[in-house]
Amino acid sequence: MWGKHFSDEAKLKRTKLWKTRIGEKSTNWRGGKLSLTNRIKSAIQRRYKWFHRVIDRDNKTCQHCGASNNLDAHHIKPIKQIITELLKETPIVLGSEKFDWLIIQPEIIDEYLINGITLCRTCHKQVHQNWGSHEPKV
Repeated sequence: MWGKHFSDEAKLKRTKLWKTRIGEKSTNWRGGKLSLTNRIKSAIQRRYKWFHRVIDRDNKTCQHCGASNNLDAHHIKPIKQIITELLKETPIVLGSEKFDWLIIQPEIIDEYLINGITLCRTCHKQVHQNWGSHEPKV
């Protein structure tokens, strides 16, 4: 909260309250696990810098409107769809084995950035029906 100064007593109360809402007590708790899709997205960024490479390739410019700020790298074909299609081809059952197998697949690595496009946040939201949804607008 910008410009607000809390008393030591108020700070202590806020700290105690915050500590009661972490981990399993958080309203955002999902069992302590990321979805396979989110783990893959995080890994391709950490290992291959995919998001930064897409944005750099497109000269840090939205490919729809030309904006140069608040940029996102958008997967043209959703990562979740790629994962689903790849997993249909394999008998792997264990989650850790799925992750290890998926993260080395060429469709996931996307070395040549075929599946990426740079969009500003506004255009990215317009591409999705709802933020985070890959369902087309009806």
